[in-house]
Amino acid sequence: MEAAIPLRPEGRSPLARKRWLKPSKECKIPPGATHNIGAQAVVIDSAAKKVLLVVEKRWTGKKFEKIWQFPGGCYDPEKDDKALIASTAAREAAEETGVVIDKESIEKARMIAQTAFPKNQFAPALNQTYVFEASSEQILKPQDGEIAQAKWIETDDVLAAEKSGMLDEIPLGKGIISTMKSALSGHGLQGCLPFRLAGYSEC
Repeated sequence: MEAAIPLRPEGRSPLARKRWLKPSKECKIPPGATHNIGAQAVVIDSAAKKVLLVVEKRWTGKKFEKIWQFPGGCYDPEKDDKALIASTAAREAAEETGVVIDKESIEKARMIAQTAFPKNQFAPALNQTYVFEASSEQILKPQDGEIAQAKWIETDDVLAAEKSGMLDEIPLGKGIISTMKSALSGHGLQGCLPFRLAGYSEC
């Protein structure tokens, strides 16, 4: 777990103090950087018409809540290809679900979205979304502690949940439906890297 206490002096930029509550594990809170790069993976099995989603456990300040999301996380310079941010999304998918995305799919990945969170130091300043192909017959292995569930879901079932915003009685994360529509439309940029890594830091 992590704890952060926001401090907002009058007329000044917000500050935060932090304390990592599990000294036996590596601290995952960004070291104050505001230019982290992140990526998430929309992993699709086109033949089976299924998409890979995870149920994240999020702390709201009072309790943990579950929410459907695409696998994703921050760029790691020791593990990821600096020339291909899609490798970050592929690695996070493997870590969170056990699904391995092959090198060819990573190289052919389509970037369908890029979002920015410049005011949140605990989120990537830039986050890219990539579409990959993988077999839904792979055995799922949800990541302990972070992922409550990993599941291959029929794409039609995800799109049908647009009105209710719920899937298996768990809320869909913001942007899931619009991202799915973009992924299935075939739109996107292949092999695109619209920014340099210089000056960015990892989580």
